[in-house]
Amino acid sequence: MIFYFEDPIAFLNSQLRERQKRNPKFSLRAWARQLGFENPSLLFQVLKGERRLKMDLAIKIAANLKLKGKALRYFELIVLNSTCTTENERRVFEQMMAKIRPKSVQTLDDLSVEIFSAISDWYHSAIPVLTTLVDFEPNINWIQDRLGGEVDKKTVKMAVDRLVKLGLLVQHEDGGLTRASDNPRFVHTDVPSEAIRQHHKQMIEKAFTAVDRQTRDERHNMGATLSLKIADLPQAIEIISEAHRQIMALAAVNDGEEVYQFNTQLFRLSKKKPERAH
Repeated sequence: MIFYFEDPIAFLNSQLRERQKRNPKFSLRAWARQLGFENPSLLFQVLKGERRLKMDLAIKIAANLKLKGKALRYFELIVLNSTCTTENERRVFEQMMAKIRPKSVQTLDDLSVEIFSAISDWYHSAIPVLTTLVDFEPNINWIQDRLGGEVDKKTVKMAVDRLVKLGLLVQHEDGGLTRASDNPRFVHTDVPSEAIRQHHKQMIEKAFTAVDRQTRDERHNMGATLSLKIADLPQAIEIISEAHRQIMALAAVNDGEEVYQFNTQLFRLSKKKPERAH
């Protein structure tokens, strides 16, 4: 995720939020203690932009975040770039950053991180659908409760604000929220593979949870192990795609009662047979 940032302070604040999402009790003070500081004031001032992030502190933070390889080098460069005093220095560091940054992250804009978060964290896809439920209430407490209480209120508020910023939710003057009908800018954005990976990992974990907590009448699980001819794979994918289209046709517009997740997987279990030399 670091490659979606050019500002080290923005990156560190995002890491703090990520940790707090995983553990709502995690605090700035706890992070400062992990870094070896009894008083969190230095870290607080740095994250607020009131003090410059010096390299000695940056190195401690990088070790705490377990940054390695290109990610570590990129972090060091954005820290150095943030302390530049001349335009020539800045240009040099930006060129070095561009060389390290993966090809999938060609350009950065104000929405890069927002899009990454919206795709990778499961509740961003759930919240817009919640607005279509028949009993929807446009307040953070209601949304948090209907998400199962798994996401804290602060994160829910940030997610709603992010979805509004991306145009996936529409916020009305009276405080109401509705799902946007279309958002070409978001839909056509190149989706970062790491965001997709994180999204599916979260959904797989939720599928496991559903097996334990939901009755068979509330869920459906089916799997099969089979052999296929490689030439028949496109037809198999089309059958799955058609099933998705038919399920989506059942989606309620404004009178749904619950939010469901529908996933399918088709992937190779056997080791790929090596191609014969011609």
